[in-house]
Amino acid sequence: MSNQTESTLEQPVPAPARSKNVVMGSQSFINVLGRSIAAELYKIRRRAMSKVLSTIAVVTVILALLFTNSTSSRLLPEVLNTIISVTNFIGTILFIILAGTIVGGEYSVGSIRLMLTRGPTRIQFLLAKLGAILACICIAYISLVVIGIITWMLLNLPTGRTIDLSVVNGIWLLHTVLYFLVTLLSVFTYCLLAISLSTWGKATAAGVTGVLIWWFLEGGISGLFSILGNRMQNAFGSFLAAIPDYFIGNNLGALRTNQQNYILGGAAGSIDDIHAGIVIIVYLLVFGGITWWALKARDITS
Repeated sequence: MSNQTESTLEQPVPAPARSKNVVMGSQSFINVLGRSIAAELYKIRRRAMSKVLSTIAVVTVILALLFTNSTSSRLLPEVLNTIISVTNFIGTILFIILAGTIVGGEYSVGSIRLMLTRGPTRIQFLLAKLGAILACICIAYISLVVIGIITWMLLNLPTGRTIDLSVVNGIWLLHTVLYFLVTLLSVFTYCLLAISLSTWGKATAAGVTGVLIWWFLEGGISGLFSILGNRMQNAFGSFLAAIPDYFIGNNLGALRTNQQNYILGGAAGSIDDIHAGIVIIVYLLVFGGITWWALKARDITS
């Protein structure tokens, strides 16, 4: 009798029949990641916050063109510089809020526990958040640039001004594209920091306020180190003066300025592209690595 009982217990329980309406896709890493990114984009699109932030960004770009002298210019580089500069400033703030929300919101409602136990792996969860925010940045910035150019052209119609495209050539287009890509990198870097802080703090406020404080304080701290370094006039002073060259904002600003100055005919910045690029890559690896480690090591029941 006992042998029969043991053999009965050892038999596997048949899985329930799956409904014909349930379609199981490929379970490979890339396919699961792609579906996870699509799900994150769907959640972002359904949020009322994303619609509000999009409206703020569009209105800001249009108002900037209305109340600046660039609307009366016939030169495309000046207008593009205005559009990208305004978009970078307002877009950074808005995307920091969005990035902190999409991660901190998972902890506030408790959905992080369900996602990490029954959904993708933790690295796929993190990469899905990063992929979704990167896709949103690209879509938003391309849309804002197109809207800005159309607005500028419409504002020039009543005056009868012709648009001067004499500066447009292959090299100019290359540096314009690089300027645009560097701007995307700038916003994505701060979004990654917001995701990292939101993961550590398990809240939206930790990511949003932390990055905004970091962003605004970097300028003041950089000026302080520069003043102290110039006054000391020694090796330690030189060391203090060199510290700001490794700040996030200064290196992202250098990458933008170098391309911006080429487009507008100015001189290159004090930090070269190679130095700035290496520094930003290190920051991205550090932020991404720390976030992945915290997510992997964390007990989801806490």
